[in-house]
Amino acid sequence: MDSRFEGKVALVTGAGGFVGGATARMLAGEGARVIYTDLREVPPIPEVEEKGGRFVCHNVAEEAAWVALIEQVSRDYGQLDLVTNIAAICNTVSLPDDTVENWRITHQVNAESVFLSAKHALPLLEQSGGGAIINVSSIAAMRGSPLTPAYAASKAAVMSLTQSIAVHCADAGNSVRCNSVHPGAIDPPMFRQGLDAETRMQLTAEFRETHGRWMCQPEDIARSILFLGSDDACHINGVALPVDNSATASLPY
Repeated sequence: MDSRFEGKVALVTGAGGFVGGATARMLAGEGARVIYTDLREVPPIPEVEEKGGRFVCHNVAEEAAWVALIEQVSRDYGQLDLVTNIAAICNTVSLPDDTVENWRITHQVNAESVFLSAKHALPLLEQSGGGAIINVSSIAAMRGSPLTPAYAASKAAVMSLTQSIAVHCADAGNSVRCNSVHPGAIDPPMFRQGLDAETRMQLTAEFRETHGRWMCQPEDIARSILFLGSDDACHINGVALPVDNSATASLPY
């Protein structure tokens, strides 16, 4: 088994989700001590706990929570080598039915959290000798989305912010890299959350019929995160990486 993260400390948000959980497990499997977080308590991940990792209940949308989290990581581990921003929300609301409240909370959780992460984690990453920030965006950042306009716009903000962070770090010469991963259709897709059972079943069937060959598993996204966060990608900075089996490269017909 690879051990690209032996001796390193990694932070994973959104660990209660499919991608976050897979990422935390894979990082631990390659030697990292992983602090995995979510807004609500999640069942312990044995592979992570055995390697000296731990769970922290954490609201990514609150600056005070970020300050406290980074202070805890510094106090308990003395270093930070990788930050993976995975926590996100997605409500299926078309533009005419959308609300200012949904727009604001979606951007707060999905995009503002990435800003807060970089602002407060960068000093510890620098003190640790450099590292990486990996932000999970979406192919919705690159294409219009009539069902999830707030989500798509927030993920586009993540893509742009990632580039700004990367350029800042390169100019500062602090050996911190920042890249974004853009998943395509993930099975089960995030946007089915919040729908009633009948609608969810219908949408799932239609989704698989339409996007079947483009569907990926959470582990596919996690492997991309680990690559970009490792020394294998030491000269990759500011890149937006689609993980979608050619979905964004394909014509819409």
